[in-house]
Parts: sequence; C-alpha cells; structure tokens
Amino acid sequence: MRIPRRVSRVGSRLGMVALGLSVALAAAEARALSITDIEPLFFKGPSGFGFAAADVTQLGLVAAAAATPRDTWTSAGGRALTPAPALGIDQRLTQVWSNPQAAGRTPSASDPFIVDSLWTVHNDSGKPLPASFLVFLQADPLHQYPGMPIGLDGDLLSIVDYSAQGIHYLFGAVRLPSLGVGQSFDFPVRYVVGGTLDYDAGRNQLLLPRFGLSGLVVPEPAPGTALALGLIGLAIRSRGSRDGRSRRSA
Repeated sequence: MRIPRRVSRVGSRLGMVALGLSVALAAAEARALSITDIEPLFFKGPSGFGFAAADVTQLGLVAAAAATPRDTWTSAGGRALTPAPALGIDQRLTQVWSNPQAAGRTPSASDPFIVDSLWTVHNDSGKPLPASFLVFLQADPLHQYPGMPIGLDGDLLSIVDYSAQGIHYLFGAVRLPSLGVGQSFDFPVRYVVGGTLDYDAGRNQLLLPRFGLSGLVVPEPAPGTALALGLIGLAIRSRGSRDGRSRRSA
C-alpha cells in the first residue's frame, strides 16, 4: 500500500494495513437510514488521506487530540491479512441500513450504502497498551474503487489532527481504552459508500472498500491543556443531541 512520501516519513512506527468487509445481499434493511440521518465524512484530505478541513468544520467537529511523527504509531488490522499486528481486528456485519444497489438505484454520495459493522480490537502487542486511538488513515488503499466517495459517520468518530512537514491531516479515529495483554474492545463502525460495489458471485456478496489503519498512542496532555481537551470532549458529546438526533450504535 502506497503512502505519499510526506506521510510515509513519519517512520516505520506508522504501520498501515488494510481491512475490508463483505456485505451479504441477503442482509435486510431494518429501516430507511438516509444520508440526512448521519454525519458523513468522505476521505477528501491531502492526497486522499483523512478528511477535508472544510467538511470537518461544517459538521462542527473539533480535534480531540493532536499527533506528530514523534508519537508512537503501531500496526493495526485484520490478523488474517497482515502478520502480527499490534492491534488485531475482527469485524462482523451488524446492519445494512441502506442498499441502493439492491433496490436498482445507482449509489451516490447523496444516496449511499450505509452499513454498520461491529469491530473488535485485540491487544496482540505482547505488552499492556495505554489509552490510544485506532486511526483511519485513508479509504481504498488498494485502489479497488478509484474516485468513489468513501467515508464514515463522523458522529461515531473522534478527530485526530496530525501534522507532518507543515501539512495538517484530519484523521477519523476511535478512542481505545488502556488494554492489557490479550484484552479486547468492541465498537461500531458505520461505512458510507457512494458508488457501485463489486459483486462476488461465488459468495453472493458485495465487497466494501478496505481502510488503511494504524494505532496511535498519544501522550497525556500537558497540565495546561487538560482543561482545553476537556472542553473539546464536551463539545463532541453535545453535538449528539443536535437537531434532535442521538448517537446510534451497532
């Protein structure tokens, strides 16, 4: 998987591996969950890494943490796809909310696939890990779906502001608790895909794009910034009730 040079220079500690999921055509839509019911963020950051600053601002999101190449990056991904990741990941489809393709419509950014899956992160590093973030670096690192709008529901994410060589990236991330050796943590991920998916006839499944992932251990904030980060956390939690909507978990 190719990372732009200005990102790859964070060093070998930043491991990027792919993780994907298939959607069984037989999976039923429980009810109509449209693009207006969620907070979609498509991967439109620099060179396709992370999200565009304007999109993040429009949703009223703020960074929960800041990171640089000096922080500790670890490998993360499906254990069947990458050898010995520090954070092994399993995922299970839980709900297909919207499947335009099955209804004979052409999926688009305004009428996308909306699919939930339950992710389980395992601490396979062999040592305890402090509280950290699972970071979504980019979508479709294998270029299976070039140019397709691919994103996540921002309402289920934290934002990590990553800076390297004068360039700022806004990555979507899930905050992980401290994990002992072999411990696991579950959380929902909501895919948003605005294009026609490939079909695997042998398994009667549609193939969702993969994500490039990494684990990031962010040091504890300095005492002077603790209050500011606390206020950011309050702002993130408060938007869950904006417009009468609440967070939806898988």
